[in-house]
Amino acid sequence: MTGGTVVVLGATGRNFAAGMSGGIAYVFDEHGEFINYCNQAMVDLEPVLSESEQLGKLSRDIWHLGLADEVILKRLIETTRATPAAAARMTCWNSGASTGCASSRSSQRIPPRAH
Repeated sequence: MTGGTVVVLGATGRNFAAGMSGGIAYVFDEHGEFINYCNQAMVDLEPVLSESEQLGKLSRDIWHLGLADEVILKRLIETTRATPAAAARMTCWNSGASTGCASSRSSQRIPPRAH
């Protein structure tokens, strides 16, 4: 991937992000195993922070469109025709439920490394 944005709500295969030189990938890591499938030669793995966490760590001046990653990610998912599994994940995320739902903290933000 050399640009753009992708949201992955399902499993990935091995060597994910190999050759990625631009763009952002958001990967839902339901079982906490994504690190085993991601080629980290050219990317960094970062958790998707809540808006308040991101505000505490990063200047709003560098936020894309002035929005938190969490907000951008939710909009991407909500404006795309969702599978039943994706819709269920969004329901859990929006409700803040923890029982029976995977936490939004298990999502990974994958930006390319700066050169």
